[in-house]
Amino acid sequence: MLIRKEEPKDYEIVYSVVKDAFDSAEHSDGNEQDLVNALRKGESFIPELSLVTEINGKIVGHVMFTRATVGRDAVLVLAPLSVVPKYQRKGVGRKIIEFLENDEYAKRANRIEIHAAMSAIPFYRKLGYEHKNGQLIYRLVFLRGVGRRIRKSKSRESQP
Repeated sequence: MLIRKEEPKDYEIVYSVVKDAFDSAEHSDGNEQDLVNALRKGESFIPELSLVTEINGKIVGHVMFTRATVGRDAVLVLAPLSVVPKYQRKGVGRKIIEFLENDEYAKRANRIEIHAAMSAIPFYRKLGYEHKNGQLIYRLVFLRGVGRRIRKSKSRESQP
């Protein structure tokens, strides 16, 4: 399995990967692939955090973070995590999320947010995300520049 930065030449294939991944999803609005295209064109797009997963030279997964600001906090928002059905439930999604979380840019974010279908909550909880107020929130805490996961997200005001 190879996880690498998405390149413009991948866009057409990624479009198909995202579409295929959500065609069989329990909850899908059917336009996730168009959302990915729109996010790439926006100011919040971070090319370094748009990744594809290859198996045997074929792209089978995609994910991206976009940037946002909540108050004074830098926040990363996860765009649809997409894995073609043949490779779902085989660790591909987990690997690509872990890869993204360990990126230096991602480690500087105060928070990572995921807006996901209720059916995806068990997957993200296994990775340390917390469902709160209708959103999945993953908070990074930094000790001497090293990020570590914590289970509960606290607001900035409640931190010591």
